[in-house]
Amino acid sequence: MCATSWDIVEANVVCRELGFPGASSASGSSLYGGGKGQIWLDNVDCSGIESRLILCSHNGWGSHSCNHDNDASVECLPAVRLGAGESSFSRVEVHHSGSWRAACVNHLHIFSAANVVCKELGFPSAVNGTGLPQYQQDASVVLHNVTCSGNEMSIINCIHQGWKLHDCNENRHLGVICQT
Repeated sequence: MCATSWDIVEANVVCRELGFPGASSASGSSLYGGGKGQIWLDNVDCSGIESRLILCSHNGWGSHSCNHDNDASVECLPAVRLGAGESSFSRVEVHHSGSWRAACVNHLHIFSAANVVCKELGFPSAVNGTGLPQYQQDASVVLHNVTCSGNEMSIINCIHQGWKLHDCNENRHLGVICQT
């Protein structure tokens, strides 16, 4: 996709379509390397409310006047955060379908899940993972029965029983204390 008219508005649409809360940056200079093969879209113009990039206006499929040196690039905001505005410890919240919800973890894998979350947020590792109710703030659960090996890049890559609202035992909501 060419980056003609590419900015944060279009990048936000792409990130939301991929399940992230939004974009942190948009670049038009093949920031992560140019693509290969057919260029499908050019002059993509979104209003910002679209749920999918293909709903934005564009020149038409395959109609472009650019090369891969001008491919669009985007960085998406993380799909995980710590609740209660804390910087390195709190309940884990996952972004899905436009809202932030708690993750319910398999008790045997709390520390592995905590390590995945802390690394995803840029910390070296977890000091502790907990399912204690001290992190509860009446959050409904969207990621149910999470089981991590500890090597995943994101908690959303861990094994889970699906994206659904669920009420699990309050002692199974994932809370973390990350190493600073």
